[in-house]
Amino acid sequence: MKDRLKPGNKLRVYWSKKENDVMFYHPKRKVDARLLYHFFCCVPYDFGGGEKCLLDELDRRGFDLSTIRFSIAYKDDTSDK
Repeated sequence: MKDRLKPGNKLRVYWSKKENDVMFYHPKRKVDARLLYHFFCCVPYDFGGGEKCLLDELDRRGFDLSTIRFSIAYKDDTSDK
């Protein structure tokens, strides 16, 4: 599990200029990126205005999706609990 601690080994969501879209990066397992995709793009956010996903709702509220950045690192498996 030491390789999880390497720099850049994080689950990430970011805007890609090349793809002109939000990207979901997984260093090891696609299922991790699919988890983020599910909550960013599939779970409906319904606050009386119809069913929209989080990204759609952020866009509707005037946020610039081309600035989106989210990352989370894996836990250090060598730490004491």
